[in-house]
Amino acid sequence: MNSNNIGLRPLEAGSTILMSLVVMTVGTVGLASWISLLSARSSHINNKENVLSHRIAELNSRSVARESLYSRALTIKQSAPRFISMPNSDSRTIIPAIKESAFSSTTTVNRIVSVGQGNGHGFQVEIPVSMNVERKGSAANATRLPSSTYLRNYLLRSRSAQLSGDLIVMHRPKSNTEKSQRLSGNIKVYGNTLIWAPKNIFIGDSLRTSTYMIPTIIEFDGAKAIRNLDGQYFPPSNFTMLAVTSSGVGSRSVFSGEIDIIDPSHTESWSMKESIEEIGCTRVRGNVTHNNGLGVTSNGLGKIEIDLGSPFLPNIHIEDNVSEVHFHGQSNFIFSHANRLSEVAVIITQSSESILDLSRIFFHGKSNRRLVVAVKKNIQSSYYDVQYAFTEASINPLWRMILIAEDTPLKILEEQNPSGQVTIQGGIATDQSFEWSENGNKKLNVIRETDPKFLEYLAPRSAWIESYPNTN
Repeated sequence: MNSNNIGLRPLEAGSTILMSLVVMTVGTVGLASWISLLSARSSHINNKENVLSHRIAELNSRSVARESLYSRALTIKQSAPRFISMPNSDSRTIIPAIKESAFSSTTTVNRIVSVGQGNGHGFQVEIPVSMNVERKGSAANATRLPSSTYLRNYLLRSRSAQLSGDLIVMHRPKSNTEKSQRLSGNIKVYGNTLIWAPKNIFIGDSLRTSTYMIPTIIEFDGAKAIRNLDGQYFPPSNFTMLAVTSSGVGSRSVFSGEIDIIDPSHTESWSMKESIEEIGCTRVRGNVTHNNGLGVTSNGLGKIEIDLGSPFLPNIHIEDNVSEVHFHGQSNFIFSHANRLSEVAVIITQSSESILDLSRIFFHGKSNRRLVVAVKKNIQSSYYDVQYAFTEASINPLWRMILIAEDTPLKILEEQNPSGQVTIQGGIATDQSFEWSENGNKKLNVIRETDPKFLEYLAPRSAWIESYPNTN
């Protein structure tokens, strides 16, 4: 009887050993590849982390430079160089000396940009900032990588808000003013309306505007929406609003929306009074007789008259003791050529020493001459309205004018302002109220000045910061 051989044949045993060796070889190669892949992936992640850390350090340097300029550079005339060290790092930011104020700069913009704040116009101070950013990690030979150097140009930009398209600007009232603001009347704004304190203002239902903006969307809570030109309520558009300032006011934030631009108590680069005195102006007092044949007269009893048709009319500073100011436009013939007349700024200031109180401003006829009118009463008399009227509104007059009011509520004098459509080509800015008529037959249109010429220099400005990589 034959017995079966239960052991493996030599051929089968060899195949099993060979297969085992193949599996071990493949496994070893696979394991080695997997370890190598993990090592490469780890190195890649470390490099990415270093790159990301370096990018964050660069952005931090840019933010520090921007914050430094916002905190110091916009509202000063000059500043020394500044060397900023980043904590726990070898990164350094170097800001050179600033020798000129953004508010007084006469350097115009090189490149025209058709959109955005300033609309490619206005003035600028260029500040080339150098940023040395520490690089983490090391080279292949274990030596430390050198810092990266980035150059970036920061531009302190400035331009009149009205010339940039903010046709009505309701600035935040000073903190010591208790009277709430009002913006009311049958007004159409063919541009932007900027409201700095929406919770402290009454907006009339007859106001219409193309767009409007507020500082933050938080302040819109509880505030009233405004109607567009078609009469429909619509939300504010804050997408491109930058941090801007028109002046510094005491120790408060320069970005709060308050203004002190007409006649600040101290010498400031944004002072309109200093600006026109530097260019040249005539001083007039309401209690002193004045008539020099240049287009401005005072009867010595508080009444000032200004002839906007006079080719000799200078810039004017009316100081104290004035109760009425009359602006006289041009006849039809002169009106058609008034575009060629020199631009004029008229500043009206009233100190606490003034005996007479400014109560009325009249605009007679029409005017095609570029004009800035700036009115500032002392804070003690800011509770009393200054009444104004366009006495020939029935002819649907055009007035090329930027109207600025500080501590001066403006209210229409109904009986002196007939029915008709008045067009202000320029804009309005105030930190108090501006009230027009609710009468549907009395209309006020505010449109943009598209050909400002020297008005760019005379009108008060807003300032902000832009930055671009320096590729030179």
